Amino acid sequence: MESVAGLDVGVKKSALCLVTRDAASMRPVCRHRTATDPSSIGTWLASQGVVRVGLEAGAQSSWLARELEHRGFEVTVMEARRQRAFGAYSKVKTDERDARLIGEALATGL
Repeated sequence: MESVAGLDVGVKKSALCLVTRDAASMRPVCRHRTATDPSSIGTWLASQGVVRVGLEAGAQSSWLARELEHRGFEVTVMEARRQRAFGAYSKVKTDERDARLIGEALATGL
């Protein structure tokens, strides 16, 4: 079973969602909110056994992706328009839901 994490990055706080996937199913396991700081985010991801991380392209993405890569994570920065299309079925927009959608997109290989 593989665990990946989706991050919805904010200026001060970021929402994280751990998603597991196996051959038959995919499901969100837990959510977490922490300071937008590579150390805080990296510590939580490592404690959950996550190796792959997805985040949406934005103002904070490049430096955060670089810092997480230095900490040993495989980071995928997703283009915002494609990510919006993946989550278009959802009428509710929250940071936690965005983090879950990013995690699901990463887990499915999009």
